[in-house]
Amino acid sequence: MSEFLIIVKKDIREVWRTKRFLLYALIALAMVLFTYMILGIMQIVVNHAEFSGSAGLHAQAMFAMTVDNATGFFMTFMMAYFLIAVVIFTRNIISKEIAENKWTLPLQAGIKPWKLILSKILVYVSAILIAAIIAALLHLVLTVIFCRPEIHSAVTSEQDPRMALSPDGEPFVHIYNIGWAMAIGRMFTNFGHMIVGLLFISVCTLTINAITKKGWVAILVPLLLIIVAPMPFAFINVGDYSLLYYTPFIFFNTVESGQTGGWLEYLISSFITIGIIIALIVWAIRSGKVSGLKNKRSEE
Repeated sequence: MSEFLIIVKKDIREVWRTKRFLLYALIALAMVLFTYMILGIMQIVVNHAEFSGSAGLHAQAMFAMTVDNATGFFMTFMMAYFLIAVVIFTRNIISKEIAENKWTLPLQAGIKPWKLILSKILVYVSAILIAAIIAALLHLVLTVIFCRPEIHSAVTSEQDPRMALSPDGEPFVHIYNIGWAMAIGRMFTNFGHMIVGLLFISVCTLTINAITKKGWVAILVPLLLIIVAPMPFAFINVGDYSLLYYTPFIFFNTVESGQTGGWLEYLISSFITIGIIIALIVWAIRSGKVSGLKNKRSEE
């Protein structure tokens, strides 16, 4: 067995021994439960509360037990809370081992630093993505059981005076039945976006930690990418879409398949995302060649 595969097996055992994978899986599964807890509570609120005007219509449409609503909430929670948890719990995985001199013996034995860094990235990113996929599959099962393949849209006079009145003269919620095939297709499209977004941010966190050897930088940069960076891109138009649709930001800022661009924009953003991921990994590997790496202590 090659030296690199031995290192990968060691890191897999470490992820299992420290219960890191279990932590990621439990947080991801909590997002599924949180989704249905919110929808369940809001079903009670919408059915018993007295709303006035269009507020009640929009509440009925937003919290109806439909595939799109359930997936929208799940994606929002995954790309917010789970993503932040991933950043926090992976911020110092590499720098901490360096600080504790766990790389001293391997480096003295002639193992190249790039093998240690690449193995960490491969194993921990895989653990994060597998946990997310397990949560997505559970969400799929629960959604098929409890939800309907429909889109609920509140129709009010503010939106379209010609359509706002039902036969009895009241505003209403229009229901579009999209069928299970389309509903599940929309779910998998969103799941694909989620996986790419998680891949980008988890790689970003680990590589920045490897490059800077500082945990706080590995937290700050990904969170700035998630929260701040997409804003200016959203206001710059390129053709029919904003610049956001050609960058990695689209994958973790989009929760509804109807908000995404076309296939060309999706392919462009995918290639750009992959290119940035490769560049970050190469940068992290090259940073492992700095003098004194095995003794450098991280600043947390």
